[in-house]
Amino acid sequence: AYRRALALAGDVAEPRIGLGRAHLMLGQSQFAVAYGEAAIALEPANQDGMALVVRALIRAREFDAAVQRSEAWLRSTTPAGAELLAARGSALFRVQRIE
Repeated sequence: AYRRALALAGDVAEPRIGLGRAHLMLGQSQFAVAYGEAAIALEPANQDGMALVVRALIRAREFDAAVQRSEAWLRSTTPAGAELLAARGSALFRVQRIE
């Protein structure tokens, strides 16, 4: 369904985020990161895309990268939503930064 939506939607981030989430559920973190990055490239302020990237990096066991990406994002954007903050909290927990 997301592939069809992607073909029909063109330059919209949402189908890419859906495809990325599907790949993440299947354990294919590299594809999830790619779709998250594609969503961000189309809509630079898309927090769902960044949350997907952070969660995919966590799944890939790239915890430091997940923390760094979320930290850079939070410094450069509007207040974060719950999904992105939850992803960041998960990344911070994995690197034992529990403050």
